Amino acid sequence: MQVRHISCQDGLQIAARIWGDWRGGYGPPLLCLPGLSRNGADFAGLARALLPYPAVALDLMGRGLADRCANPDRYAPPRLLDDIHHATAALGLHRAIGVGTSFGGLLGMALAISQPGLLAGSIINDVGPDAATSGASIWLDIVGKPPSPSDWPSAVAYLQGLMPDLSIQTAEGWQELAEATFEPHANGLPSLQAQWDPRLVEPLRNPGETPDLWAFFRAAAARGPMLIVRGGASNVLSAETLAAMQAQAPEAESVTLPSVGHAPTLTEPPVLEAIRQMLERVAS
Repeated sequence: MQVRHISCQDGLQIAARIWGDWRGGYGPPLLCLPGLSRNGADFAGLARALLPYPAVALDLMGRGLADRCANPDRYAPPRLLDDIHHATAALGLHRAIGVGTSFGGLLGMALAISQPGLLAGSIINDVGPDAATSGASIWLDIVGKPPSPSDWPSAVAYLQGLMPDLSIQTAEGWQELAEATFEPHANGLPSLQAQWDPRLVEPLRNPGETPDLWAFFRAAAARGPMLIVRGGASNVLSAETLAAMQAQAPEAESVTLPSVGHAPTLTEPPVLEAIRQMLERVAS
């Protein structure tokens, strides 16, 4: 993996984690957009499993390796879409398969409107166009008030308590998740701190007029093949919403993982198989 820092219109930087070489003739690379407070490290397992197929995962503003902002309005979704546009231009990505987890899935749908020529397909991970009124809202409080675990075992224990229904089965997997979530405290304290700016939730608490996310979803479905992944125990994407999505996009495929909560890692065997089949169709 390599990391590139990309300057946005205002001079602040986001980061791209890159696996493989999209100039190698494999087909459109994966453009991975993480969840609300998450960063591109969440896609490391997926990217490694698919190598040599190329993948680019973004650390959006206020997350991971990206800059933090003095004004939380800078974290509003339209500004993040602008940042994605700068990233794809800087990297020379003209066609890509959008892979979005939770909040990143909503941004991926919106790309069908803001960058209509970019998407060659979409993978939407455990989120639907009703996110504003679904259980997704509970994550605002969690993200807005992150803990400061005293050490890595405490960080792992916190994540296991917060998300007991994840599909992670190994101690190494939980440690990797902890290291993608927390980092040593910047001021030298022995505790850990979250890898995001808690203020990034502020634009979402009072979003003003909410765009028609169903229109974004239909636009994404019209751009190319679509795969919808749902955790069977998810509190964000319900079975009823998934059915409504498939009714509006009959050609979209879906995988539901029984007993898995929000959000699937995308490395579960049924999901990996569905993604590989999708990549074959896009590349053919």
